[in-house]
Amino acid sequence: MADRGEKTSEKGFLARTASITSKRAKRAGEKVKQKLGKANETKDVTFDEFVTNFNKQQAAAQRLQKDFKNYNACIKAMIAASLEFGEAIKEVYEPDWASRDVVFKLLDMLHMHWTELQEKLQDEVLGPLTAYQSQFPDIKARINKHGRKLVDYDRLRHNFEALNSRGRNADQKKLTQSQEEFSEAKSVYTKLHAELYEELPALYDSRIAFYVSSFQSIFNAEALFHREAAKIKTQMNDLLDGLVVEASSGTHTTRRPFQLSSANPVSDSDDAEQLSNSGQLEPNQENVVTSNENQMKQEESEVDNDDQNQTNAEADNETPNPIHQPDADNSPAKDHEENDQEAKQPSPTMPVPYVKGEGKHEPVASPSPTPPSAISTSIQESTSPQAPDEPPAGLDIPFLYRVRATHKYVAEDDDELSFEKGEIIYVLEFDDPDEQDEGWLLGIMETSGLKGVFPANFTQIIKT
Repeated sequence: MADRGEKTSEKGFLARTASITSKRAKRAGEKVKQKLGKANETKDVTFDEFVTNFNKQQAAAQRLQKDFKNYNACIKAMIAASLEFGEAIKEVYEPDWASRDVVFKLLDMLHMHWTELQEKLQDEVLGPLTAYQSQFPDIKARINKHGRKLVDYDRLRHNFEALNSRGRNADQKKLTQSQEEFSEAKSVYTKLHAELYEELPALYDSRIAFYVSSFQSIFNAEALFHREAAKIKTQMNDLLDGLVVEASSGTHTTRRPFQLSSANPVSDSDDAEQLSNSGQLEPNQENVVTSNENQMKQEESEVDNDDQNQTNAEADNETPNPIHQPDADNSPAKDHEENDQEAKQPSPTMPVPYVKGEGKHEPVASPSPTPPSAISTSIQESTSPQAPDEPPAGLDIPFLYRVRATHKYVAEDDDELSFEKGEIIYVLEFDDPDEQDEGWLLGIMETSGLKGVFPANFTQIIKT
């Protein structure tokens, strides 16, 4: 049973492929005949002018949207730069300077006006511009379909005229069938042609009102911002003028007169404190000071004795032995360094000051590295694919079902989709069922979000 089902599906796929290929071959043959002058081509100069205006309008809208997005991104960058510059001014502006709080408030107000400007441009310009741009792809697809239906109309008209020209010798069955096909193609083409004949000029004429509304929103928002920013900056300049006056009067000067009487000048307050504390020592403190003075005198006498011994030793050895070199460990320089180190070491009777936390240093816990499993989990969460039952981002219309491409397909017309084997497409319902060609579906690519028609026999329905 499974083999029979696969064979039936394969036969259906081949039949649909043959039908699509045959239809395209007939259209291509008709175009070749028209170019060679062997077949008449239906021409509508006015409609061709409408299509030219549409293409020009779409190109202008695309450029306007692209450049305005760049402009809006630059304003966002300016907001961030203005905020950082304001923080730098706050850090530089010292607390004792004039009108410090007022300057900070003005800087915050300036940043608020930057934010309001960006929000207005986002809501009043970028949003309508995106909606204005979104209507072009659907109309472009209908124009492409109009071109295909025109070729079918010309081809069937030529076939009917050729059979009808035979008169009585014509096969009545083929003539009747050709007439029915020609009538159907003419009906489809005429309806689509009439719709576009009304929509294209109306869309092109609407560009002026849209451009005026968008540009006025930009200019009004910027004019308001620059007017309020100019007021704030004028107030800040006035406050800074007051700071200049204070600096000129010497309010914030740090200069002090140089004292020539002493190399290490001591302030009057330090002298008074020293005099007041000199006669108020407790008995224990007096004993410690006396003991320290005796210890220092004893160390000085020891250093003098060592210097005297060193001088005598040098006098005894005025004639050095060229063979015997003095030991580096017993050199006078090292003895002098050891004496200096002993002199620097605190005396046993001198109290050593207590250092808070000495001997109680605790090791600082180094941050534990992130395990690889956590990293992989976070990466999987940040790059998790879209839920299978959810439409792609931006698709706010219901879809019928999903299909998976069983074969690679390359688009041959502008309104068709190109996809690789395995890609997923969301199938949509045609606005007009008469517009759907046999064996073709309308859908949106899950990966790219492109919308167009595609052959159904190149896909397979995904069962949920």
